[in-house]
Amino acid sequence: MTLEDFVNVIDDVDEDMIIFQKDNLSIGAEVALFDGEDNVNGVLIKNGVRYVYLLEVFIAKEFINDYVNSLAVKPGSAEIALRLFQYAINDA
Repeated sequence: MTLEDFVNVIDDVDEDMIIFQKDNLSIGAEVALFDGEDNVNGVLIKNGVRYVYLLEVFIAKEFINDYVNSLAVKPGSAEIALRLFQYAINDA
């Protein structure tokens, strides 16, 4: 699942989870969710796969809600995902 796929199902995701991306931080990288206790300095190794911390789900939900509500027209999932990624990298 990519970040664009994830924003379409975020309402169904537990707020206590943390969003990681497989291998590196990239808008197109695969997204994985892990619980907060798994986070070790921003990098997590599971079954030999490296995951890099992106953002907590509860923060992502708040950001998306605020972002979408600030606009006159609801953006598509690709635009929401891009803005969420930019926020996570630059502002969070």
